[in-house]
Amino acid sequence: MDRDIALTFAQSARQDSRLIGIIYHINIDPVYLKSALFASLDNESYYKVENEFLFTMYTIFRIGEIIQLGSELWQVELSLASDKDEELKKLAENIRQATQGSTGWSRLGKMLLTMGKFEKAEKVLQILINKSSEHDLERLADLYHLMGSVKEHKKEYDQAMMLYEKVLNIYRSSPDLNHLHLAKLYNDIGSVYLFKKEYSKALEYYEMALNIQEKSDLLNDSDLVITYGKLAEIYKHLRDYPQSLRFYQKELNIYKKSTPFNYLKLATSYEHIAEIHYNMKEYSEALKLFRKVSKIRENHLLQNNTKIVISHKNLGKVLGKLGSYLEAIEHYQYARHILAKSAPVNFLELAMICYKMAEIYKKIGNKLKTLEIYQETLINLDRSSHRKEKISATIHDNIGQVYESVGEYEKAVISYRQTIQIVQLLSPQNDIQLQLYKKHLSQVRKTIK
Repeated sequence: MDRDIALTFAQSARQDSRLIGIIYHINIDPVYLKSALFASLDNESYYKVENEFLFTMYTIFRIGEIIQLGSELWQVELSLASDKDEELKKLAENIRQATQGSTGWSRLGKMLLTMGKFEKAEKVLQILINKSSEHDLERLADLYHLMGSVKEHKKEYDQAMMLYEKVLNIYRSSPDLNHLHLAKLYNDIGSVYLFKKEYSKALEYYEMALNIQEKSDLLNDSDLVITYGKLAEIYKHLRDYPQSLRFYQKELNIYKKSTPFNYLKLATSYEHIAEIHYNMKEYSEALKLFRKVSKIRENHLLQNNTKIVISHKNLGKVLGKLGSYLEAIEHYQYARHILAKSAPVNFLELAMICYKMAEIYKKIGNKLKTLEIYQETLINLDRSSHRKEKISATIHDNIGQVYESVGEYEKAVISYRQTIQIVQLLSPQNDIQLQLYKKHLSQVRKTIK
């Protein structure tokens, strides 16, 4: 194909601010020509000067280097993949496992669920349930289970649990059915209990799932890693950090040896472990792992990705604990910069980052900067659509304390009054926090007198 023509098409996309122009540069190794068929359209196309080629639908390319050619204009290097590629085979098998089913319709329902098309998945599954024989227990168990997953994703947890119970009763009456399906069911029941914060019940079901999975020779690591991750999460909620760490480490070991290798899942696993070390007040170890997470994400994600924001927030958080206040502020500023330029802006998240920055400026005694960032926090909270009265009250009280510390007593009074007005709308008059705020106001009034 003529590069200049391709470049013209890519550049035309820049006329719309919502679009990015991309030109694909395709490299074809003659060794792999049997993997894909393509043909020149010189004799078929109406626009013969464009030198177009048509590839078959099943052609697969590897993405290589991504090069920026100009503002909102990129070149992506593609190379033809071989059908003998081992990583590609593994990926295809993972997709097949994720969407396997007894019929095309059940596979469609599972695919729609995987794609997040929950309403459509529910309609397909309900048709299949209605058409199924009441004697075909294995098929009904599979369909009820999928329908339960749909309900769970739609946050209809009571209905999801009712469906899971139906499946569980089928398995109990038919012990010859696939035991790994039972493990998956235990996982899903555990997931509902986890959402409801019934951690003991969730733990019970995840442990039953693990007991089945670890005894199976047919187990897929992708199933086991979910169980490890959920057990780690439950133990974290229960504040049993050594146990949580043990299961997160098992999760990490699977990701390290998985193919195709997924750097972003690896980063998330490191982040989980870093959080546990942070909760255990092992800040140096947490910092080392948070830095590793940040490096992986910066190498594999666009700089405006929310995961990059999370990485910088975490670094700011742990550096603050280690007393490296200026470096902590740098990371919070970076996170703030990314969020402020995102669309749409998450003002609540932006406010929380500003609040953390203000707290650090307060610790290092930079009172003017503390006031400035606290005010910025309030502005962002006002722009947020979420309820934020309690944090607003805390910030007004903190502003009052800073004003009081620099002798600006009248301004401190105003801030304390704003705090009290907010809290009085939320709490009874004998609320401990309200009494504390009233004490702050009373003390500064005595100072003025």
